[in-house]
Amino acid sequence: MTGRVVEIRLRAPRPYLLQLLAQPELGIRQDGSGTGAFRATAMRPGRLRLVPVQNEDDPVAPNYDPVLLRAERASLAIARFAEGQSDLVTGGTFAEWPTVKSADLRPGRLRFDPVQGLFGLAFVGQGSFTATSDVRAALAMAIDRDALADAFALPGWTTTDHVLPAQLDSAQSPALPRWGVGSITQRRADAAQRIAAWRVGMRATPILRVALPPGPGMRILFARLAHDWAAIGVRAIAVPHGDRDADLRLIDEVAPNASANWYLTALSCAAGLVCDAKGDDALEQSRMADTLGERSAFIASADAVLNDRASFIALGVPLRWSLVNPALSRWKENVMGVHPLSELRPAKAPQE
Repeated sequence: MTGRVVEIRLRAPRPYLLQLLAQPELGIRQDGSGTGAFRATAMRPGRLRLVPVQNEDDPVAPNYDPVLLRAERASLAIARFAEGQSDLVTGGTFAEWPTVKSADLRPGRLRFDPVQGLFGLAFVGQGSFTATSDVRAALAMAIDRDALADAFALPGWTTTDHVLPAQLDSAQSPALPRWGVGSITQRRADAAQRIAAWRVGMRATPILRVALPPGPGMRILFARLAHDWAAIGVRAIAVPHGDRDADLRLIDEVAPNASANWYLTALSCAAGLVCDAKGDDALEQSRMADTLGERSAFIASADAVLNDRASFIALGVPLRWSLVNPALSRWKENVMGVHPLSELRPAKAPQE
C-alpha cells in the first residue's frame, strides 16, 4: 500500500519503543541510508554541515535551512554566541557550568532542560579497597550532597542518593540505601568506622582514583569529594576520565525514556562496572517477561540487588544547559534534552 509502513514484531512487550526509535542520532542519514531530516558533509575536523534531505516520495521540498555544527571548547562557543556568531550552544553539562555562569549574556539566552538520568560515580576498579559493599557504601554515605549543591550554586538542582528517580515501570518504589535516613554527621561516623575496620593491620591511607572529564565544574566536584572522603580517612586522586586504572568513573547521562530498564542496564555487568550477576539475571528476565506485571517485578528485583551491591554513588540529576537565540522560537525545554535542528525556527513560507 505504501512505502512508509514498517512492521516491527517483538518477542516480548517493550514499553517506550517509540521513544527509542526517535533517538536524535536517527535524524542524520548515514552513507545515504536512513530516513533522517539531514545528511552530513564533513568540512574539516570539528565541523559538520547538515544539509536538508528531500524524500523521494515527497514532492514538497524541506522548508528548513542547512545547519553548520561546530565542536569546540565551551569558552570559545560561549564567546562566539555572545558575539552573535552562532544561534545555539547546546550539550552543556556540569563540567562547563562555571564558565557559562560567569559569562555576560543577555537575559533569557541561558536555558535548561529538566532532564532525568544518571549523574554519579560508578565503581569500575577491581582493587582490594573497593572490593566490599561495606567500603563502597561508606564512600557513598560520606558525601555531603547539600554542600555539593551549594558549591555548584545552581538553584533548583536536585541531589539524590539512589539510582531510580521515581518508581517508573518498577513494581516497587526506588530502592533506598539504609544509611540515607541519618544526618551527615552520623553517616560520616559510620563511614569512618567501616574504613578503619578495613585498615586493620595496614599503615597506609587508602587511595581512591576518581576519573572525571576536564572542566572547571569537575574541579569543583572533585574538591568536594576529596574533602568529604578525607573526613573518613580516604585520600582521593583525580585522573583522566578514560584512565583504565581508575576506581571510580563519573557517569553523566540523560535517560532516553522513562523506563527503569535504562537506568539499571547502564549500571549492569554488561556496562563493565562492578556488578552482581543476580541483578543482571533479573534484568534479562524483565526483558523477556510475557506480561508487564512480571516485567515490573523483575525490574524491582534488579533495583534492589543494585542497591544492596552499592556499586554506584548517585549524586543528583544531570545538568543540561543551552544558549538559545530568541529567533529559535520553537526551542522547547523537555525531559529528554532533545531539540530537532529542523524544527527550531518557524517554518518558512512556501514560495509561489
